[in-house]
Amino acid sequence: MADIRSFAIRELGLEENRNYTRYVELDRDYLAAVVSASHRDSFRRHEWRFPIVGTVPYKGFFDEEDAREEAEKLKARDLDVWVRRVDAFSTLGWFSDPLYSYMTGYPSHRLAELLIHEGFHATVFLKNRVQFNEELAEFVGREGARLYMEKTFSRESAEYRVMEDAAADADAYIAFVQGLIVRLGELYSGGAGRDEILRRKEEIIRAAQAEFAETYENRFRGGGYRGFARLQVNNAYLELFRLYHDGSAFFRD
Repeated sequence: MADIRSFAIRELGLEENRNYTRYVELDRDYLAAVVSASHRDSFRRHEWRFPIVGTVPYKGFFDEEDAREEAEKLKARDLDVWVRRVDAFSTLGWFSDPLYSYMTGYPSHRLAELLIHEGFHATVFLKNRVQFNEELAEFVGREGARLYMEKTFSRESAEYRVMEDAAADADAYIAFVQGLIVRLGELYSGGAGRDEILRRKEEIIRAAQAEFAETYENRFRGGGYRGFARLQVNNAYLELFRLYHDGSAFFRD
């Protein structure tokens, strides 16, 4: 882990601080539960406002029960809601972010991407610009991890091939979900009434999940994404992809 931190600072130019120099033992495999919400008939995000970071479309809780209570309040306001577990977040350099015990079993590429992504937030973070912050950190995390793996293990190594397989599956999944988002976006902007939108929305999502299950073997190298066909997909879930992956190659370009 120390070599990833050193690489991120020396090779990528991330801020040198005390992040990931401490170790914390936890009795679970995640750090926090994060709540997101969106309007049911559009991709309009529900947002929270905080000091320092400004407006953000998510709210985290260390106690998952607290997150579920927040989710129920939002559902009562007729919003689509999603609760997800996250294994890290950045305190933006204000505090020293530690390594957690569950991270010891991560493959090298996943750990590198995680630490570089969160370390980038502690280096660059613009208030009220969450889309910019997350998309750029996502790109730097993935590309930085690739450069770390290439330097540490070489492109011919088994470790690098594992990373390539994981990246190919992630790209295939993102592309599929983005296609679903496009279809729903056309529905939401088409001028239909709300009841019609909600009915067609469920039809489109179910059809996409059926297609996903039927074509899975042709799209993916591993089995890590099979669960999508059984998820209760809604706008809050899809908004996460709009937040982290807008479908352009802006940062790569």
